[in-house]
Amino acid sequence: MKVRCMNCMKEYEEGQAKCPRCGYVRGTRPREIYHLYPEMELADRYIIGTVVGFGGFGVLYRAWDRKLEHMVAIKEYYPAGMVTRIPGQKEVILYTGKKHDEYKNGLTRFLDEARNTARFSSNPNIVNVFDFFEENGTAYMVMEFLEGVSLKEYISRAGGRLPWQQAVEIGLRIIDALKDVHGAKILHRDLSPDNVFMCDDGKIKLLDFGAARFTGLDDEKTRTIVLKMGFAPPEQYRSKSQQGPYTDIYALGATLYRAITGQTPDESVNRQDSINHNEGDTLKPMSQFVEGIPDYLDNAVLRAMALEPTLRFQNVQQMADALQNKKSYADLAREIRRRKRRRAVGIAASLAILAAGAAAGLLYSRQQKLIRDLDQVELSVWMPVKDGMDSSQTEQLFLDMSAEFLEHYPGVQLDITCISRENYRDRLEEAAGTEEFPALFESTGLEDELGGRMASLEQEVYERLEQDGAAAPVEGVLDRESREVLNPNQVPLGFKASVLYVNTELEKSGAEFEADNSGQDFLEAGSRAWVSDTGEFTQVQAHIAGRYAVRPLENGEVPAGYTDVWSVDSEAETVERAAAGRLLYFLLRQPAQDILHLRHDTALPVNEQVYRIYLEVNRELEFVDGQLGELEFMSDQGAEKARAQIYQEIAQQEQ
Repeated sequence: MKVRCMNCMKEYEEGQAKCPRCGYVRGTRPREIYHLYPEMELADRYIIGTVVGFGGFGVLYRAWDRKLEHMVAIKEYYPAGMVTRIPGQKEVILYTGKKHDEYKNGLTRFLDEARNTARFSSNPNIVNVFDFFEENGTAYMVMEFLEGVSLKEYISRAGGRLPWQQAVEIGLRIIDALKDVHGAKILHRDLSPDNVFMCDDGKIKLLDFGAARFTGLDDEKTRTIVLKMGFAPPEQYRSKSQQGPYTDIYALGATLYRAITGQTPDESVNRQDSINHNEGDTLKPMSQFVEGIPDYLDNAVLRAMALEPTLRFQNVQQMADALQNKKSYADLAREIRRRKRRRAVGIAASLAILAAGAAAGLLYSRQQKLIRDLDQVELSVWMPVKDGMDSSQTEQLFLDMSAEFLEHYPGVQLDITCISRENYRDRLEEAAGTEEFPALFESTGLEDELGGRMASLEQEVYERLEQDGAAAPVEGVLDRESREVLNPNQVPLGFKASVLYVNTELEKSGAEFEADNSGQDFLEAGSRAWVSDTGEFTQVQAHIAGRYAVRPLENGEVPAGYTDVWSVDSEAETVERAAAGRLLYFLLRQPAQDILHLRHDTALPVNEQVYRIYLEVNRELEFVDGQLGELEFMSDQGAEKARAQIYQEIAQQEQ
């Protein structure tokens, strides 16, 4: 009779004292008394083997899948200090007291990690999760068992560093994994040589999504600080920070730096501190450690590790192009000097830009006068507080968006007032006809009430868009016909298209459609489908992660709408109107659109370049591009009514 070794999972004759293949002695107890004993069973399917490793939050076991007849790895949620276990038993005992809620929250995050990782089973560069379940008062994640070593160990065995060609190939494999991860609006947040696995069969796998978080919903909010010293960018050292794909890009750059040079990069906060004390960046080019490094590769890794997020690659495809020398990027040090020069010269740079604009039909004398006037203007700006932010965060967002404008017009002073959304309309109406009324104000949904206070922006904004590639809008989105739903003197910074969200679990179970098109029911996993718009994408991802699909509407015209709509006060002083109009124009350019839509994910960008990047990152929404010609722009109320009708039509078709 044969028995199965609980270490190597090979069979051998029962009478032998130990496994002839690996030497494991049957019945050997685990090293830690709280570990599950070999030959224990989970989910009536998995037979537990020996421990692969363990840490502060869990234990990783070898195991045998009786159903599929192969070895798997099983990760058990077991946070030290919160639970205990009687030796030889499976049930976890939770300590009483304040740890209860912390444990339950951690359990939810563990299951989210499993669910998130399972979404990428088709990607050969991400560890495959087969199953996850709750049992014994805790939870388990069943994954493919990988033979090999971590990249950290692989580098060590190679003598401390790798040939740059091999490191680049590893980096490109990781990028292939991150494309899908970022496309699902997830950040890994813990990328380092520890979490890259070099398989014996030549495959490379990205591991450990335990620190992963959705982007968008928790931007600028308090987060758990997740750090891997030397591999974490400055924003990860703050519990309240804005993070995005560029956060993982920094970590990937640091991973390549370590692999190629054999040196662990200095911590980003130390680098920043050195720069603040005028001692220079402590991060040295890779060429100082290794001869023969191509300049383009040195620059690509240094750019990925820029301390300022806006200087890094904004998506992993850009980094892939740079690593393969398919696209050249300015030397990072030169780019930093260029930005400093732009700030220093300020007005002179603005004069040069405006002089170039004279060829597009503006008189140079008017430009010079405008520059002189804008050198001492205070521009009042009113806007409602953004959802998920407080007033100071909303103000900072607008300042970040205005950075390029202020570089060109350093004499303009912005006086920003952020008002709660519920009071915003009343405050504007009360200020109408008084000196308090702002020169620039968000006017979403106010085209009827305040249309008489909106200055024409046709020449200052819309005509300029046709002459500037960096501000070119998405085809058809800002043309006159589409904008008929707005006042002609309004400028939208984003748009949204209607889509169908589906709960795939309820769909598979054959659940019927609810009577109403209810977003609340859908987000609480009580409704099979919801016809809404792309603006709800991050909400859906957060509430039913791994259980949703987003699909195009196929019933003809697609209801659409505008977001972040702005206007200029027609009764403001001439110089204020000029400054406000010029600022709106800059808010349609790539830098501001990147901040508003890629980093804060408020809506679809109206800027063509940023829109393309947005769809590249959010692959689940790529079908929107094929529907641009079918978009029917309407008011929010009109779109809501149209979506309710579409929902009923879809529900009837499914009956």
